[in-house]
Amino acid sequence: MDILLKYYGLDWLAMASSLLAVYLIGNKNRIGFISYILANVLWIYLGIFRMQSFGISIGNVFF
Repeated sequence: MDILLKYYGLDWLAMASSLLAVYLIGNKNRIGFISYILANVLWIYLGIFRMQSFGISIGNVFF
């Protein structure tokens, strides 16, 4: 169970926000863009401060 909540659930929230954004953008809903920004900010935060993976952060900056 610890492996699922290693990053306090923020990784799950970022993944869910990304999937929600893809769904909303696919349905031409403008809120999808805001959701995508939120997801990318979460991934950047996780990549830099929690996972120490700059590849995740740099990739999401460009997305």
